[in-house]
Amino acid sequence: MVRHILLTTTLIPTLLFSQMDKPKRMINKGLIRSQAIISFGQLLNIKETSMFIHGNIEYHTSEKFSIRSDLFYYIESDDDNSLKMNHQFFEGGSFHIKTKNNFDPYIGFQPGLALTETKTSLIANDVNSPVSSKAVNPLISAVIGFNLYATKFFHLFADARYIYGNHLSNSPPVSLNEVRVSFGLGINTNVLFRKKS
Repeated sequence: MVRHILLTTTLIPTLLFSQMDKPKRMINKGLIRSQAIISFGQLLNIKETSMFIHGNIEYHTSEKFSIRSDLFYYIESDDDNSLKMNHQFFEGGSFHIKTKNNFDPYIGFQPGLALTETKTSLIANDVNSPVSSKAVNPLISAVIGFNLYATKFFHLFADARYIYGNHLSNSPPVSLNEVRVSFGLGINTNVLFRKKS
């Protein structure tokens, strides 16, 4: 399903740009972009769908490389399985595949941290006392997606990420392995002055 969404969202901008005059390329060193949107994820081992507020900021160190930070604030899930809280922060880099227009496909790698809490757990020395279990856990994430820069200040984007990690505390481990999808509208500007060509 995710493969079909990515294929469709990749082909549409390519077809649109092939019908237009060559636009001025905005993807250069100094480009900074950000957005805040709703994101959806599917935990793989628990079969639970989650909803997040997703904010990120990205800075291009060159046309092909950027540094990116992502923050996911956990809102809720569609099931009462295991997680009461699952806030996540990622920091890493992306490699951008250069195109002749403002379509910007990329792949990235981001290590991160998750602040997690299970809904209930049992303390080993008191099996009659259900308590929540909070922990800070390391994560690894791979991202693939694209940006489509429509104007000097706005862009469309879509990405999918795979997250690997576990909630580890005094309760049994809970898998945080997840596939997550984000898409929407973001803002962008170039913070470096470039010579006019």
